[in-house]
Parts: sequence; structure tokens; C-alpha cells
Amino acid sequence: MSFISVRDPIYQFIDINKDLCIEVIDSDFFQRLRWVNQLPLEQLVYPSAVHSRFEHSLGVMYLARFAAENLCKNEGAKMKEILDEEGLEKKDFIEGAVIAGLLHDIGHAPFSHTFEEASIYAGNYCYKHEEVGYHIVEKLIGGKGAKSYQLALQALNKKLGKNKTGLARVSYSALILRRLIDGPIDVDKGDYLLRDAYHCGVEYGIYGWQRLWKHISLTQDLRICVGEKGAEEAWALVINRFRMHKAVYKHHVRLITDAMLVKLIRSALEDNGQVNRLFPALAKGRLADERAEFFFKSWNDGSFLHALSDYYRDKAENDLIDSFLKRKLFKRTFDSWSAGISLPEDWVEGRKNIEVRKRIRKVLDGLERELQRYHVESLAVVHYPDVPPVFDKTVQTFEGIVVKTKSGQEVPLAEYLGFGLKMTEETAEEFGDDEQETPNLQGQDKIEDFIKMYVKESEPKLLIFTKSKAYKESIDPRIVKEYVLREWKKSS
Repeated sequence: MSFISVRDPIYQFIDINKDLCIEVIDSDFFQRLRWVNQLPLEQLVYPSAVHSRFEHSLGVMYLARFAAENLCKNEGAKMKEILDEEGLEKKDFIEGAVIAGLLHDIGHAPFSHTFEEASIYAGNYCYKHEEVGYHIVEKLIGGKGAKSYQLALQALNKKLGKNKTGLARVSYSALILRRLIDGPIDVDKGDYLLRDAYHCGVEYGIYGWQRLWKHISLTQDLRICVGEKGAEEAWALVINRFRMHKAVYKHHVRLITDAMLVKLIRSALEDNGQVNRLFPALAKGRLADERAEFFFKSWNDGSFLHALSDYYRDKAENDLIDSFLKRKLFKRTFDSWSAGISLPEDWVEGRKNIEVRKRIRKVLDGLERELQRYHVESLAVVHYPDVPPVFDKTVQTFEGIVVKTKSGQEVPLAEYLGFGLKMTEETAEEFGDDEQETPNLQGQDKIEDFIKMYVKESEPKLLIFTKSKAYKESIDPRIVKEYVLREWKKSS
């Protein structure tokens, strides 16, 4: 086994297993990630945020190896039992983590989540990077016989879960790997928070990565948790993710550029003649054929933006793409919170429910047309502010991040750190058992009910962007409210 070392601003050096990884890294599918930016729109706010998904993937590979090695060390007996039962060695598990970390982002489209968001509303073209990515991974390593590759392949296949009898179809070791890459506490966000903060020049994403990943463990049901020494850094990961979302990922300029680009991409996606010109042909979630694969390999932020600009050259949207390219961005001229407007209660479901988001989008499309009648060219979006993590299930319940104490007890992170939600006698009466004189105030089911009832998700915010702030006086909050409520009622 031989390694090469490459310099990295986060970890100083990243060691790459030549026999295991170089063929994959040198493939045209993986090299494409050099030209797909990690933060393609944030760089319009933070000029130095021009790093790529290529370096992020190397970072996740490095962190996955570090975490997997420490997990095997901290949970030696349990991991040995699982691996022995599946005919695997510790080396297979660690190398599987390396490959899974390396390939977890290989299916991302140009402008990543913005492109996927636009495809949701396009109707006839739905792009999901995890599905496209899995089939690329299958092509790259599916024919390799080594157990580590097959383990990574299982871990990255999100469709592998439980069958009707409840028996896991995915192996326990692959399930652990999957949770290490994608879960309440995972090496994906473990790397991108550090890397994004570094390149943006902010301190929000910083946490003690060595201390955290050195002290990870497993719960009884095989979820990734932390030991007592890693608890503070687990909280640092959560709170700094929240801060990065507030200051970077959901920066108001990012919301504006998102809205502009989503509108442009949506219109293009509805033109079937642009298959393998603007976007690759898909069939059942995968690249449809060799032509689509060939197109995909050179499909990146730059090539896509150039093709999009060319597509709109003689169309009405040419002004919009021209404004985007010159950074002549729309301005925020209206928000429902400042205007004192309450949106329909069920709009909060759009945070997680795609069908609700589609219905909301249709109403907002109509609102843009309505404002056009008043000579206001606008982009309307709904923004879902993040819930402060102190109240989130990620830290308050057993579903999220758990601390495993020295005695083996499993405790929700918030409870271990001293800010677990505790109900008063008065509040608990609503959730307690009437037959009990003293209700169980610490029952997790009651805590979850308490969160749902008293810690409501932040109300979504309707934002309207226009070419100039001069249009602010032309937007009547009363008209906006009446239109939204009327059309939402019609759509139900």
C-alpha cells in the first residue's frame, strides 16, 4: 500500500491511497468536479469562495478515513462482531469509508442545489444528484471485486433500506458508513463547514474537528454518536452550521441570485430541444445513454452558464441573464414579516414537502404576473429561516445527536450539555398520564410533543425582488396579501 500527499488549507496534508483511489480520482467523471464550484453563488458576496467540489470531496475522503479509524478503535468489540459476521475486516471498512467519502458528491449538477430546485418546478425534468451520482459510482467501481468498493457502493445507494418484513437489505457496516457520510453528525458537513468558512474568510464554521471525530461512537441501534469528550465539539458543529446558514448560505444576495437563476433554468428545462445541449438526458434517474454521459463529463458551472447565455440571446429573458452575468442584481423591496403579513399556515410544510412547494410556486408565479400589471417586474420567493438549533430535535431528542457516557448511557446532546428542554408541572399536565399523580416530565415522547406545540418552526417569509428599490412604493401589501390568500385557497 503506497500513499501520495497533497497539500490542503484545512488539514495541511491529505494522504491518498494510490492503489485504492488514484484510478477513481483520475477518471473524467471525478475530474469534472474541479470545475463545479462548492459555493457558485456565494462567491458573488464572498469573492474568495471559488473552491470546488473536487477539493471538498478529497476533504471528506480524508475526514471519513480519520473518523472510521477512530470508530473502529472506540467501538472495537462491536465493530469486530459486525464485520466478522459480514466477512469483512477493519481494513475493508476503513477503505470503504474512504471511497464513499470520495464519491459522495460526484453527481452534482452545475450550480448544484439551485439547479435541482429549478428542476422541481420544471415539470418534465427532475434532477437528483444522489440518484445520478449513484449510477456514476456504479459505473466507476461496480465492477471492482474488492470488498471495500462494494461496501461503499451499498452505502451510497439510498434506495437500499428495509424490505416489507423489516429486515435490513443494506448490511450493518454499509448502514454505519452511510450515517457517517450523511446524518445528524457527519463528515460531509464536517468538511464543508471548515472549508467554506476558510474560503469565505469568516469564522462561523470553525469547530475542533480532531477532537470531535476522535471521540465518535455508536448507539445501540448503530447510529453515529459522540463520547463525552466530543460533546462540546458536536454542539460547535451544530451551532456553527446555523451561523453559516444565516451569514453565508442564506445571505440575502444569495437568495436574490438563486431567484434569478432558478427562473432562467426553469424556462430552459421546459424546452425539450435543449437535452444534451443545456442539460443531460435522464432515464429513470440516471444518465440516459453514452451521449448523455459524454455531455455530463464537460457539464460544469462555466459551460452551463455560457450555454444558458447563448440560449437566451434572442429571447425576452436576455435582460435577466445579462443582469446576472454583470452582477446587476435585483433588489429586495418587500418582505412579508416587515409588512406584517401572515402567510397561509400550511406554507410552513413547504420546508420539507415538495408538493406543497410546487403549489406555492404556482401562486408566486401568478403573483409576479399580477405585479406586472402594475408595471413591476419582480421575482417572488419564499424563504424558510432556520430554527435556532437549541430548540431543534437534532440536539433535543434521541433522533438527533446522542452522547454516549462512560457508563454506556445514551443521552441527547442538549440534555448532556445542560440545556435540554424541561417542562414545568403546569405545562406537563397537558402531556402527562391522567392516572399518574406525577407525570413523567422527561419522557422523550412528551418532549417531542412539547417541541411541536410550543417551539413552532419559524414562519416562512415571502420576499419580492425587483430591478430597482424605486418599485417599493408600487407594491401594495394589501394587494399581495389578498392575492396570495385567494389563489392559495383556489389551489387546495
